[in-house]
Amino acid sequence: MERAPYRRYRGQPQRYEEESGALGETLILQGIISGIVLVAVMLVSIITFAPVTPIQNALREALSGPITVGEMADDARQFGIETLGFQWLDR
Repeated sequence: MERAPYRRYRGQPQRYEEESGALGETLILQGIISGIVLVAVMLVSIITFAPVTPIQNALREALSGPITVGEMADDARQFGIETLGFQWLDR
């Protein structure tokens, strides 16, 4: 009869480790998506010919978003609450 190989009992993984791993994956994915969006915006801004003109106008309109620092902070706070789940940002 052979003896089973020795295994060290590690117990359940800590919740912190699981959350930090998921957070790291989320940040990497968001960085990749942001890079793709940045390249697309740069290409649309550089290219100038008739079919791209409506896209450029829509892009200028979309990027004209918040004007004041307060509006920008409100948008960032709302993003944190809705997308990232940071309920502590809610007033």
